[in-house]
Amino acid sequence: MSKLLSLNLGCGKDKRAGFINVDINSSCKPDVIHDLAKPLPFPSKSATKILLQDVLEHFTLKNALKLLRECRRILAAEGELMIRVPNVNQILKKYKNQPDLAMLFLYGDTSDSEVWGTHKYGYTPKLMREISEKVGFMLVSTKKEDTNFIFKLVKADVSKPAIRFLGSGWKPSQKDLKALLGNGYRNVFVAADLFSYFSSIFYQGKRIWCLSSPPSDLIGKVLLRPLSRRVILIIVKNKKSQIYVRDVLKYSHLRCSYKQ
Repeated sequence: MSKLLSLNLGCGKDKRAGFINVDINSSCKPDVIHDLAKPLPFPSKSATKILLQDVLEHFTLKNALKLLRECRRILAAEGELMIRVPNVNQILKKYKNQPDLAMLFLYGDTSDSEVWGTHKYGYTPKLMREISEKVGFMLVSTKKEDTNFIFKLVKADVSKPAIRFLGSGWKPSQKDLKALLGNGYRNVFVAADLFSYFSSIFYQGKRIWCLSSPPSDLIGKVLLRPLSRRVILIIVKNKKSQIYVRDVLKYSHLRCSYKQ
């Protein structure tokens, strides 16, 4: 059996002994020159360890998910993925009297010459847990190191997806749900009417609301708005429902999926 690989993806100048160091920038003299936005040039289940140090924040969320899925493909069953990303709260605290440095750490190098330096997304432990589950990983540890978070992820068992439907209202198909969630989610409750929105809070698991016909603004503002903070996703059937989620529930547009 061939030896499993250790990969340092997006290595920059931080090249590591014992790792295959990969970067798009040839001036860093990596072992492999490759654009991480494209499929990775390594066989499935060929790596035991992957590093993404100061890399993920340079990708849009969409492209970060693609990269994480590629990492999952490459990792062997016993493999681990180590991710380091900026800790926004700690940056603001440490550099409160040095705003120029705070902006550099928050936004990256935004000069015209630094093509890959800009930061495009940020992560908290809660967000990383949700994202990792979406792509088939499990977050097993979180560590704070100076102005960074360090996350350790391992492959999750995705052989038996568990989704339970609540209520009698409109729901997307299993196929659409899989496209939205990926294979990694476990213990998901999909609530499809007003009663099930309320009852879902008593279940120990992740909650999704499906909204086709919005209830009154009063119910939304007084009752549903605070409950919606505990929901990982709201799926809306039409534009009217999408506006309701945005304007009445004040729910993040990044977590609201429009599905006709």
